[in-house]
Amino acid sequence: MTHSQQPLVFNTRGNIELLSQNRLALFASQEFPEELRADLDEFFGCLLHLPLGLAGGWQSPLERQLYARFHASMQANVIHYFARDINQLVLTPLQSRLMEKGKLLMIAPDTGSPRVSKALVKKRDRLLFAQNRKICFLFIRPGGMLEQYFAELLQTGHAVYVFDHKVNEKFKMAGAIPLTMDDLEVLQA
Repeated sequence: MTHSQQPLVFNTRGNIELLSQNRLALFASQEFPEELRADLDEFFGCLLHLPLGLAGGWQSPLERQLYARFHASMQANVIHYFARDINQLVLTPLQSRLMEKGKLLMIAPDTGSPRVSKALVKKRDRLLFAQNRKICFLFIRPGGMLEQYFAELLQTGHAVYVFDHKVNEKFKMAGAIPLTMDDLEVLQA
């Protein structure tokens, strides 16, 4: 995540008004402990019933599983950040349903590339962090890219949350705000 003075140019597809909604970006590492699954499923179910824009790249296995739970009748909306040209994407049935109901916004850095690259992932993440001040890490594998993002975001004025579970203890101790189903009202502010 670089902090250059260059303006962030991006493309959108869907309901642009979701950027004016209260938003929470969600991240999870590629691998996660199975012991987290039941608690995270319940936690995410609660998030779906809040008037929030839930943002992310939705690319790790856990993030994809959670994304599949979105439904047009739920209160939460989806802001999906891509690391490739969104104008060339063919919508999935879920994306089509959400788009029809105005519950989906797709965002990508200005690129003509239909392929994802490491450079575009970094650019996408920089855009996501610039547009979302509340970030919740569901699980961070120590030593990975998310741990680096976590450390940087703690220094930038973002509200950095971590799912309150024993596997995330290290990150709670590092200064993240623990987040449980019982204190989701903090996200409404």
